[in-house]
Amino acid sequence: SIEGSYCPTRSSYSNFEKVGGLFTQVDVDAGPDGILRTSNILAGERRWVETEPLLFRPADGMPPSLLLENAIVFGVDTEGDVNRFFYANNPTLAYEKVAWYERANFNYLLLVASILLFLSALIWPLGRVFNRCPKESDKTARIARWVAGVASILSLLMMIALGAIFALDFASLIYYIPLEITIALAIGVVVAVLALACVILAALAWKDGYWSLAGRVHYTLVVLGLV
Repeated sequence: SIEGSYCPTRSSYSNFEKVGGLFTQVDVDAGPDGILRTSNILAGERRWVETEPLLFRPADGMPPSLLLENAIVFGVDTEGDVNRFFYANNPTLAYEKVAWYERANFNYLLLVASILLFLSALIWPLGRVFNRCPKESDKTARIARWVAGVASILSLLMMIALGAIFALDFASLIYYIPLEITIALAIGVVVAVLALACVILAALAWKDGYWSLAGRVHYTLVVLGLV
């Protein structure tokens, strides 16, 4: 199937810069009357019509400002499945189809869900600080919520810091990695360690019956967000 999300091959595959792929992905969908639609969060939507097998040209003519995008051509793998496309007159860039878990929309949803879960977990450490939560008799249960709460706070701080750096000093990433990003990503390493501890604590919560059923489900969802 031609439909799916495609990411530029000139992208990072192994470090934090791969997050840029979420903004350069192109979604390909089949529209009515045989029209193919491509859309990008930055460039908007375009419509194409098939003129030859796997060759599409603009359905609404060719704007002079887009001479490098006068056609798109899809490629297939050895099994005949469509897995890439190219702008016909632009040899500098190719796009490859990504898996469902790499699609931008899925990751946006995952990000929003995680942020909401982290915000909901703030009640644990903040409630203790301001004495708004009832004390728990089980020490391990208290530790479990403290660890998850601190990890959630650190996760939010890391995302805020990275978002601010990308928004204010994105151009510098072309030349070097700012110290601020190194520090922010170091927070992520701490969160990863805490998340591993939370997985163990979540298992203990179900084994020993900490809190109510709803409390255990909530805690498990927060831990999944951390993971």
